Amino acid sequence: MVCHNNIVLEKKFDRLVKRAILSRDNLRAIASRSEASRCNIEDLLIIEGIPKHEVLFCLSEYYGYPFIEYSEDVLISQNILRRLNLEQLKQSLWIPVSVTKDRAEVITHKPDDPAIVDEIKTTLKVESIDFLVAMPSDIIRIIENNQDLNPNFPPSAGRTPLAKVRTFLAERRSLLSCYRTSFAKGRTGLAFLRTGISFITIALLFLRVFNAGYLIIPEAALFITGIVMILDGLIWYIPSRKVAKRALDCSSTESTGGTTVLEVHSTGSSPFFSRSRRAEDAEKLRDGWENLSPVMRRRFLASDRTDFAEERT
Repeated sequence: MVCHNNIVLEKKFDRLVKRAILSRDNLRAIASRSEASRCNIEDLLIIEGIPKHEVLFCLSEYYGYPFIEYSEDVLISQNILRRLNLEQLKQSLWIPVSVTKDRAEVITHKPDDPAIVDEIKTTLKVESIDFLVAMPSDIIRIIENNQDLNPNFPPSAGRTPLAKVRTFLAERRSLLSCYRTSFAKGRTGLAFLRTGISFITIALLFLRVFNAGYLIIPEAALFITGIVMILDGLIWYIPSRKVAKRALDCSSTESTGGTTVLEVHSTGSSPFFSRSRRAEDAEKLRDGWENLSPVMRRRFLASDRTDFAEERT
């Protein structure tokens, strides 16, 4: 089976040998390495220094379909994307560019694979398919770009999911602001309570020192005012005391400088937050900031903004 696959791979990239870009022995060695490591031979060829356009010409010539490579301009209608499982398509390595009533234009890596053809027809409910061939890594990047993701980031890293997380953080901040206001009212209530006790104490002291003489009117006024302030303070304090007994889940995650993504779960009455898996090569990607496109930079900045929103909360 391995031998058969090697023969197929050699035939697919025979153009490189004919054009003296690669020797037959080197091609066989790379094909064997691809089988052993389960890596795509296209990626190994590029690592070996073969120009990407030459690899794409090989695919186009072998399958008889035009090729396409990754670009941020390859955009797919949301009407198509919303009915597809994009994470599954990353495994199957195909993505539709356009879909009509009974025909679809599809980017794929293996247009001659019957299982892939059946999957496309079943998923899109079409009879005919116009193929475009592409490298596996390019297909994955096309899908990720249409998910609004940088390479190897999880779906939660898209700017829309991050905006949802920030919305829930804002809701949490509003709740905490309500608690803070309640505690402030309780603190004011305690101040009224202390002042009322002081007024009553002063009134009783005057009554004891001067008896019920000509100061009885201010003494009575102080006494009554003190009672009113105590009652008013209790009205303010008791509700905040009940709030203070509630346990608040205010734990925060650890920010990782854009290599993981803040996610929100259980988006009902009690949402909680966690971190995604660490995105592969995210640090390396970010270190090359000057080489990133404006879209890729905005994705990193959206994640940073979400991290700051969590810290502020």
